[in-house]
Amino acid sequence: MEGPTNSKGLFYYKVSPLGGQDTLQNFVWDFYFYLSSNTSTDAQAIEFDLFQAKGGYKYMIGTQCVYSSSGTGVWNTWDQSYNSGKGRWVLASPNTQTESDPTTNGIPCPNFSAGAWHHAQFFLQRTYPDTEYPQGRILYGTVSIDGKATQWDISAPAYSSSWGDVLGFQHQLDINGVPSGDITLQEWVDPDNLTAWPQD
Repeated sequence: MEGPTNSKGLFYYKVSPLGGQDTLQNFVWDFYFYLSSNTSTDAQAIEFDLFQAKGGYKYMIGTQCVYSSSGTGVWNTWDQSYNSGKGRWVLASPNTQTESDPTTNGIPCPNFSAGAWHHAQFFLQRTYPDTEYPQGRILYGTVSIDGKATQWDISAPAYSSSWGDVLGFQHQLDINGVPSGDITLQEWVDPDNLTAWPQD
């Protein structure tokens, strides 16, 4: 992606057949990624999202590693319910719900090194409906980066949506506010593997 400060570039993929994935509730998203050498100075965040829409509700399982000048950033998760569905990023704080607005104990992430392939594995779930959450919830289970696994156990609500039934994933790059002029950020992914199955 290329652009001025604070630009964002998004790649998404929708799993075929569209609308035919409604019973799937458990997900393992596994991929390798490689970033351009200027990412550590010019990126604001590296984003990885899995999304599913079913029966008029959207389950946006959003994650981003927010870069830091110290070299150690922090993970964010997505709260779709904020501000009548406009959503917001919140700190990825273990054993919390995104709506509780966690402000401490964020899970650290590295400013991913350039010149090397990184291995990401996300273990995610759409939970069973219950009396409190009739549409179920999103569960961020375990996240593994380069073989180091961290138990997140963060939950988030579904939210009503005009999207048709769909399952897919996306990668996004965000340029920070520091550079002058246009900047080019690049990400290579090889390959994206998504394994999904129904609840038992």
